[in-house]
Amino acid sequence: MWLYLVAVIVILASVWLWQRIDSYRVFEKMGINGPPPNLIFGNFRQIMSQPVWMAYRKWEQLYGKTFGVFFLNSPSIVTSDVHFLQEVFVKQFSKFHQREIPNSIDTEDEKTNMVFAKGKRWKRLRLISNPTFSSLKMKQMAPLIQESVNSFMEAMEKRCQEEKPFDIHSEFQGLTLEVIGSCGFGIELNSVRDNTSPFLAACRKVFSTPLVMMWPMFIAELLPSLTGLAKVMNKYLTRKKMRDIDALVSAAVQSRLNDPKWPIN
Repeated sequence: MWLYLVAVIVILASVWLWQRIDSYRVFEKMGINGPPPNLIFGNFRQIMSQPVWMAYRKWEQLYGKTFGVFFLNSPSIVTSDVHFLQEVFVKQFSKFHQREIPNSIDTEDEKTNMVFAKGKRWKRLRLISNPTFSSLKMKQMAPLIQESVNSFMEAMEKRCQEEKPFDIHSEFQGLTLEVIGSCGFGIELNSVRDNTSPFLAACRKVFSTPLVMMWPMFIAELLPSLTGLAKVMNKYLTRKKMRDIDALVSAAVQSRLNDPKWPIN
């Protein structure tokens, strides 16, 4: 009995290994160079161990303007060739209208946002949001954006006068959120000057990526048969992560609905 069990395990492991190695030959078959992938993680660990742009810059110097990398088992082409980009974004854009979405994300779920949506849901969400970014609306937003930028520049001048190093990335986070708050929700967050803003803390929580959030992606990529389980895990972890920002956004929307200056027809 044990002998048969061991034999089955060996056969399954051999099949998985063969499929894995064969999947990593996709760029080789296409004549595209790239860094050699790890059997389990592809190039994922190399990319995550340093700023992404730094990894890409090193590989561009080694393999040219266009090369292939693997995020776990998913192949991706990286390019800085302007002619290649023109083909993708202009001449053949109809063939590249969707982003690569991890298999651990349920793209059909009714709560999936536009960043991770696909197909009909993505099209519906895009149609809803398109009027917000018309040229007229953008012109109306310009003064609000300029006001936040002016506050940001004043804050940066004060920081520079201190003649001490500081993390400008966190400062830009405050600027980005303040613009979104004023243009998207009509509220003054003052997150440029106030780094303790609850909205800012909630957004940072959403965009942080602790290791536990990576497990669903690992499971779906390494063991495709467990993709369903990975999607359930991802939903739970994402909703838990989004709880604070959802509460703040709902409160902001409700405040606008209750404001007599902004009647809803």
